[in-house]
Amino acid sequence: MLRSRLALWLSIFIFPPLALVLLWMRGDLGVLRRIAGTLAICVVAIVELFYVYGMHILWDGNVKPYGVSFASRSRHDALVEATRARQRVDAPQNTPVEMAKSLPPAASPVGSGPAAVPVVTKAPAKAASAGYWTDFRGPNRAGVYAQTEIETAWPASGLPRLWKQPIGAGYASFTVGEGRAYTIEQRRDREAVTAYDVKTGRELWAFTYPALFDEVLGGPGPRATPVYHEGLIYSLGANGDFYCLSAETGRPKWSKNILTDNGAKNIHWAMSGSPLIADEKVIVTPGGADGRSIVAYNRRTGELIWHSLNDRAGYTSPILATLAGRAQVVWISGERAGLRSAHR
Repeated sequence: MLRSRLALWLSIFIFPPLALVLLWMRGDLGVLRRIAGTLAICVVAIVELFYVYGMHILWDGNVKPYGVSFASRSRHDALVEATRARQRVDAPQNTPVEMAKSLPPAASPVGSGPAAVPVVTKAPAKAASAGYWTDFRGPNRAGVYAQTEIETAWPASGLPRLWKQPIGAGYASFTVGEGRAYTIEQRRDREAVTAYDVKTGRELWAFTYPALFDEVLGGPGPRATPVYHEGLIYSLGANGDFYCLSAETGRPKWSKNILTDNGAKNIHWAMSGSPLIADEKVIVTPGGADGRSIVAYNRRTGELIWHSLNDRAGYTSPILATLAGRAQVVWISGERAGLRSAHR
């Protein structure tokens, strides 16, 4: 009896399906105890699948589960690192790779340790237009591509793939400016704001800093899409790390943590609202109390300009709209839809 009981307990934690077989083979247990044991073993098995074997649920764009995956995050991170290492070795002679030795003090995120170091690939100097898709969801954040030069007569086999490469985890999409595509990714225990050459897919620079957000349903990585504006990138990480970077080199101009700066706590699925440019202001939504729910900083210096409302943060990005003849910031917080004058 002792041996069979020990075998049952070991199998529960090592191989739950075997535990089910041993449980129902025991003749000294009633049906109710067998059913209760079956439920307990199933709970243990589910916990093991998530926390021991790394199972995670795959969600579609409508937040509906469509499958599961056991893909290892560390294996994917290693793949990204190997790909970037090959790119640096194979970089053309006119695009040398430079590792910056130091950064200005403003590069240090609040409470995140020493300054991060960007890897920069210098591209040849050339005149380039700012771009069309420079904001989250494009012009006016409307999700509409209105340019007329796009190819609409697609071959039956589909469009030919120009390039493909792995990137870090996260939910941010891309913005494009000056021939570079910008996003933010999770790479091991650091967030990375990155720039890619649109034509080749080659990583041009990656600015990283210590930050990790992971949630059992949503998974790891930053949520908010960086914004390009007049040669600068405005990026917000999952834990509130807010950076203004040079779009050309990835070097920081200024930074702050919007949660720490506004006495706010992070929300369940993390900071998700993309920064909004309004004239010389950049607007973010930390969800702080005492009138610090929505905040505007000087987009060039990071100096506080105004703050308003007491709402908890939501997961939407603010937009600009003209209502009743006045420019307004429209935002859906964690409690309501709100308006705020864009010019104060």
